[in-house]
Amino acid sequence: MNITYEATKHLPPEQLHKIFVAVGWSDGGETPEMIETEYTVPWINSTLVIFAWDGESLVGAVRVLSDTLFRSVIYDLLVLPEYQGQEIGKNLSAAV
Repeated sequence: MNITYEATKHLPPEQLHKIFVAVGWSDGGETPEMIETEYTVPWINSTLVIFAWDGESLVGAVRVLSDTLFRSVIYDLLVLPEYQGQEIGKNLSAAV
């Protein structure tokens, strides 16, 4: 396993939704339109977004909101359950 990290706002909403469902933050009942909106707009409008990838599979994500001067807050930090315990969340946090 070779986890890579990427700061980008080119979002994979379906893969991001999959992580939300896997960690229990969504019941999976969203329509395709909701996934496209709800798993794209908040992340694009965040100050910083970093994804963790295992090949082409999204396995973790973090988003940060900031005033860009004094305060920044990690708003979401998610890692697929099967990848937890491998320091991916720690690495995502350290990258912000």
